Amino acid sequence: MDKRAFDSFAGNGFTGFDNPSYATNNAVNVRDCEEKQIPSDELVVGDIVIIR
Repeated sequence: MDKRAFDSFAGNGFTGFDNPSYATNNAVNVRDCEEKQIPSDELVVGDIVIIR
């Protein structure tokens, strides 16, 4: 994970978007072959994230 991506999940203010209303505190990822919505601060290295 690069520094900007890490900072966005670590709550350091960088969201990657011009409009902060696009930012979310949740992420959809795949664990155990199932899509699950979890808080973004629970993401770990190696997680597969679904972007819609």
